[in-house]
Amino acid sequence: MKSLSEGIDATRQTIDRLTAGVGDKAMTDPRGAKTLGEAAMNADGSFNGARALSWLSEALNPGKGASEADVQRIWDETQAKVRAKATGV
Repeated sequence: MKSLSEGIDATRQTIDRLTAGVGDKAMTDPRGAKTLGEAAMNADGSFNGARALSWLSEALNPGKGASEADVQRIWDETQAKVRAKATGV
């Protein structure tokens, strides 16, 4: 079993490997990223689901993928429908 410090070091190395070369790319259109990890990574290293889905839509439908804004709009509309149904409105 690894020690806590070894686990933390391994996690940091993984994060560094996944974010290598991402830098400002996290602020661009995710559909142009080479990997899902690159597309979904925010500048602070956190994961962005809307960016991931945008990239995936482009991978599945080349040239016709949904933008990050489109994905977010669809999410917001779906959540509004779920809330309306839950409240009976």
